[in-house]
Amino acid sequence: MALYEMFRINDEIKQMIMDDANVASLREAGRRHGMRTLRESGLLAIYDCATSIDEVMRETLVLE
Repeated sequence: MALYEMFRINDEIKQMIMDDANVASLREAGRRHGMRTLRESGLLAIYDCATSIDEVMRETLVLE
């Protein structure tokens, strides 16, 4: 079972990167455009009975 976090670069995010935006701002913009965090992917995997709560908690950071 693989978990992933995909950050798609659109025009807004590209401009933010060029403007040297901080990580929190970039993450917020990504989430506005449908980005799912690694933790959220893990929670969906738990819901689908594909992994355990312990594994998701162990393998994802708590920076959200």
